[in-house]
Amino acid sequence: GVIAGRYWASGDFADTGLEVFRSNYVGSGTAVGPVIFGGLRVPFSRSFALGGEIRYQKADAALDSSLGFTGDRLDLGGITYQANLIFRF
Repeated sequence: GVIAGRYWASGDFADTGLEVFRSNYVGSGTAVGPVIFGGLRVPFSRSFALGGEIRYQKADAALDSSLGFTGDRLDLGGITYQANLIFRF
């Protein structure tokens, strides 16, 4: 899959000398990685069913360190799930 991500942090931050400063950091990236998913649909009648899906994706996008980020990678992976109610009419 092609996975796009955007990271945004805003607020008060402390530097190495413990000085507090206010700043905004925005970074974005796109990465290619595997997507594994599966689902199940259980029909209860001709017009009603319940279902669900689970999805795992793994991708890392590069963050521009010149923008002030302490890390250099943005983790775009993880697990998502959803439940479905299906009505036919």
